[in-house]
Amino acid sequence: MKEMKNNPRAILSNLKIDSNEIIESYLQLYSESSHNQYISSIADIFNVSRKNSVRDLTFDDYRSIYQKYNQDEKKTAQDSYKETFFKFLYANDLIDSKGFSDIWIKEDWIRYFLKKLNDADNNSDNHKENAKDDRSLSFSEILRIQEILDQE
Repeated sequence: MKEMKNNPRAILSNLKIDSNEIIESYLQLYSESSHNQYISSIADIFNVSRKNSVRDLTFDDYRSIYQKYNQDEKKTAQDSYKETFFKFLYANDLIDSKGFSDIWIKEDWIRYFLKKLNDADNNSDNHKENAKDDRSLSFSEILRIQEILDQE
């Protein structure tokens, strides 16, 4: 299993298909440049829990991160990524809310992720629009325009 620990994508590839679809939906909320960090964190959750489905995760799987708060330990970036993934699962009713409902307000996280989804969609639309605006003419297009202008 040591080799798997070093390869987050291999760990995730062993999950149930719907789990990978859920993870993909989650990743769409974040920039592509940060996907590897999130994938690594999510893979670590499954490596530690030994579960093969997102829906099988429980508050006990989150507990080690939560306990850092209670003991005033420094939370790492990886802990934050893991926590956000659990919040996503909780907000979307993909895991049992037992334990999570005691520490989080579901409606707050639903609003948070809807805003992230909306922002991600807007950034995607703006990126496509900007890509069109920034597109340069090819050499053959310039020649064709020149031919048309020369005919007039």
